[in-house]
Amino acid sequence: VYMIIEKRRRLLEGEKLLSGIGSIITENSKFTACVKEIEKAKSFLARDEIEKAIEHLRKAKDLALKEKDLISKLQSLNVIAYSKKLRDYAVKLIEEGNLDRAEEIVKEIENVIPKEQQLLNKVEEVEELISENLPASKPDEAERLKNEALRKIEQGDLEEAEKLLKQAEILA
Repeated sequence: VYMIIEKRRRLLEGEKLLSGIGSIITENSKFTACVKEIEKAKSFLARDEIEKAIEHLRKAKDLALKEKDLISKLQSLNVIAYSKKLRDYAVKLIEEGNLDRAEEIVKEIENVIPKEQQLLNKVEEVEELISENLPASKPDEAERLKNEALRKIEQGDLEEAEKLLKQAEILA
């Protein structure tokens, strides 16, 4: 009788975990990593291995929370240029269930955004200098370098973009 009561108690614990996961999951995400763990839990339940099923349900809940947090961070970031590509890659990783790598990419995005913004501000400064068309300036060459810098920013080669913008500033 004790074994039956304990089994029922563990099953209720599993149901409670599953219910908690359901409250985390939204329509906007696939929660692939979480769903994989739920499938593993179902497999263990089918074999009456309740402890292992509960272990996978706990892991599923943790993964669902992690994914929700990553998605929230990605939505809050003001991405521009290269960071947009990184964001798209992070979303793809999340959809594939690769949350650890997605988390690394989110951190990279957080580091890239300020540098991108700084470079885009520099682009505006260079454009302003070019428009002044000062004597002894080379506005065509400055414009070409500025445009090349913009391409480098899009590609994520921020160091090269910075060098190009310095050269463009000198020529403008």
